[in-house]
Formats: sequence, C-alpha cells, structure tokens
Amino acid sequence: MRRVAFVRGAAAAALVALGCSNAGENRVTGVAGTGSVDGYVFVDATGTRAIGAGNDSLAGATVRLVLYGRPDTGLVQVTRPGGFYRFTGVPVGVYALKVDTAGFGDTLQVVKVDSLIFTVAASDSVRINVLLGLPLATVRQARADSVGRRVFVTGVALSSSSAFADSSSSLADTSGAIRIVGPRSAFAAGDSVRLLGTIGTRAGEPTLNNPSVFALGQGRLPGATLLTTAAAGSAGGGTLDARLVAVDSAVVSDTARTTTTFVLTVSDGSGPLAVELDQTSDVTFQTASLPGNFVPGSTFNLLGVLLPTGTGTWRLRPRSAADVTLIPAPVISIAAARLLSAGRTAVVIGVALNGSATFSDSSVFLADTSAAIRLTRLRTTVAAGDSIRVLATTSTRSGEPTLDGGTSTKLGTGFYPVAATLTTAVAATAAGGTRDAQLVVVPNATVNDTATVLGNFQLTVSDGSGNLTVVLDHAALFVVPGVYLPNATFNIAGVLVPTGTGTWVLKPRAPTDLIKH
Repeated sequence: MRRVAFVRGAAAAALVALGCSNAGENRVTGVAGTGSVDGYVFVDATGTRAIGAGNDSLAGATVRLVLYGRPDTGLVQVTRPGGFYRFTGVPVGVYALKVDTAGFGDTLQVVKVDSLIFTVAASDSVRINVLLGLPLATVRQARADSVGRRVFVTGVALSSSSAFADSSSSLADTSGAIRIVGPRSAFAAGDSVRLLGTIGTRAGEPTLNNPSVFALGQGRLPGATLLTTAAAGSAGGGTLDARLVAVDSAVVSDTARTTTTFVLTVSDGSGPLAVELDQTSDVTFQTASLPGNFVPGSTFNLLGVLLPTGTGTWRLRPRSAADVTLIPAPVISIAAARLLSAGRTAVVIGVALNGSATFSDSSVFLADTSAAIRLTRLRTTVAAGDSIRVLATTSTRSGEPTLDGGTSTKLGTGFYPVAATLTTAVAATAAGGTRDAQLVVVPNATVNDTATVLGNFQLTVSDGSGNLTVVLDHAALFVVPGVYLPNATFNIAGVLVPTGTGTWVLKPRAPTDLIKH
C-alpha cells in the first residue's frame, strides 16, 4: 500500500531538533516488518513555497531517513535524475526525513516537507516530497545580505523595467527600497512582483542583479517622501537610496547634456541636487527636444527615484514627464523686467520686432506697451511680428538690461508698436537711454560717411541735429554700397542697440526699413 503521511502540530516541531547529522546514521534499529519510503526533492523556482508544478527537480541531493527520537541512526540515499529517491526494507517505526543542502552552495534550505514526521508500517509504502528553496527576504534584509547571495524579494516596482537607458528600476516594500539591475523580463511601474536575483553593488549601494520576475498583480505604490534638495542630494545620509521621493519649488540653476540624459542642477535654497532626465523614460526628455522649460530660472515640483553617483551624492531620476511639474512664474511687464537685478527669472509677453535670423548675433528685440528689451541667446526660433511669452534670465549687455538664454512660446500674431520718431541726435543717445531696444524712425537722415566694420556696412547719418551710426547687418541681406552713398537721404527705421560707450546705433531689420528720398 502506498500512502503520503501527514503529521502536524507538536510532532512537526520535534523535527527541528533533528537538524544535525551523526556518524551513526547508517544504522537503523531492527523492528519486526519493513516498508518503503520514496519521493522527490524539488527546488522552489518561483518563491511560492508550494510543492507542485513549476518547481525544478534536484538530482544528487543526499536524503537521510532517521528514526524519530534517534537522530544518530538512519539510512542514506542520493536523488536520481528527476530528483527521485527510494528507501526499501525500512523497519516499521516513526521517521523523519532530512536533506543535506551543504553540497549545493548558495543558500538553499528545506522550506517544505509533505510530512515532517511519519510512520512506516509493515508492507507500507510512504511517499514524502521535499521542497528546497532560497531565502525569502524583505528589501531591508536583502540590502544587508552578502554580495553574491541569491534571494527572493517581493515588492512593488517604482518604475517600469524599460523606464531608463540602463534598464535599472527600484523595488520597494514596507522596509525600504533597492535598485534592480538587468531584470530578465518586463514589468510596469506599480506592478507587484516577486524577484529572484543576486545581491550585488553598484556605485557603493546594494542592488538586486539579473532577477527573474514573477508577476503577482497590481500593487500599490508607496507614497513619496518629501525632501529638501539638500536632503535628496545625500539620500538622507544614504538611508533613502533607491526610494521614491518628492522635491518642491526647486529652481534650475544650470543644465548639461550627456548622450542619453539632460541634467538639471536645482535647489530650493537648501543646497544643490542633480536631476537626471533620461531620454528613454519619456519622449519629452529627448535631448533634441530640450530644453523647452528646462532652463535656468525655471521652478519645478519634482518626483523620482534616488540614484547614487558613487561619490557620496545622489541624483533624482524622474520616471516620466508626469513626475516634473512646472511652477509658472508670474508674467511681468518688460519695463519691470528691465529693473530686475541680473540672474533673476522673468516671464514677459510681447511682440518680436525682428526674427531670430535677422541679425548676425541672433538677438531678438521684444516690445510691449511699457518698453522694449533685447533677447540674447534665445533658445527657440521666432519670426518678426510673433506674439510670444518668454521665460529667461535677466542679464546685461553693453550696459543695458537683456533677457538671456530664454525660451519662447508663440501665442499668435501681434501688432508692432508705433515707431517713435526721433532726431539723429536723440536716437544716438536713445533719448537718454529711455528708448533702448525700441523700434524708432529717423526721417530725413543724410549719409555723411560709410565704412565696413566687423563685416557690417555702416552709415554715419545726420538730420542736422547730430550724427548717428546706422549698422546694416550683413545677415539682413543688404546690397552694399548700392544706394547707401554719401549725400543720399533716407527715412530710416530700426531698433536701437547700445554700444557700451554711452551711445546707441540704429539697426534696420531689412532693406525696406530705409526709404530713399
């Protein structure tokens, strides 16, 4: 008769006392009558701790059959291919089964036995299956484990397996988070997964390397820990490595590009933090599409996982554009922007008096009803007449306010302001500097002299009130000298550009800005 024996309760607890092998284990006390014991030894492949389909068989394992209460006696078998073992001629009695895992290295341990203690009767055949497995660890235990150890860890994925260019992610449970490197199959952010991986390190912090992935369903993402930029930059002294964290009101102070990322340096006033926008995680982060709003002076609320650099600092990695929320700066007038100190962030709305390609230095002149200002190193392309919103940093050039390194958003087509009519003398001083960068017109200006300076053709003109220099920028496609000769008289429109020496030059935007009498 074949049977599977099940003994639980106090008898199960007694098996714990049988954990050590002894030299006398090959002797069994004689009892009248014999039976047999057989079964299979499996290895838990998925961490379910269940004996059944999906587990691997284990050949070459030493199986010991010992009398209950007499651990110094026993029989020994070695599992065959397929994990099968069989004891015959087993005297009647109460037994326990042990499997020696020492020869398999790693961290295999007995995790389940069909019956911890069982009885063999005369002519009886008992089947006992054994399940070995690797440890089930919490994230905290895994982080503290030895490099090279293989463990099962269960948690929620903080980002998808494909979110970043290096294919790493983070796994979190209630005890902490750990970085996952090189998972063998895909998962999504928020998935509840059990991973079987090898403990490793990268950049000085624990990792779970090359894990097999077993999906458990949809999990619940942990709430992000709100930190200052300084605390995020140190991962709270390293205690928050790989965690999901949030940083509010972080102002961009600098940017940089790598082959796969765009890096922002931000601060909320507590200290700097590097934010890594990985182009794999979101099309918005494609380096060809940036910077957009990712410019110095922009303010963001940020969410992401903390990535160690290996130098005692951490970077924040947003998982997608949804983790990056722009805090819009208030729109101010151009006149107000001109009064701000250098290095401040400003948002203004106005009409572009020229296009991005009008002048060789790519300057764009912007006007609203209050004033005008020069946009230098504008990162986006505009056309003359565009109504645009500009986010930029206040600066100076040639002694006058500018908005530098900004980005623009087109709002539509605007209306040019009416050009102020000035004499040549007043234009040469920009009316005491009050009309810097404005669109003006100078009528009845007669050419006194011409010259070529730095590739541009210059006219010295006067309406009788004093001299004014007019610069015909070569990028505006003037044909020179053409009609621009001494004694020729023009009505000349253009923008006023400071020289840095207390005078201004007039720059026409195209040949149509000069009307010959």
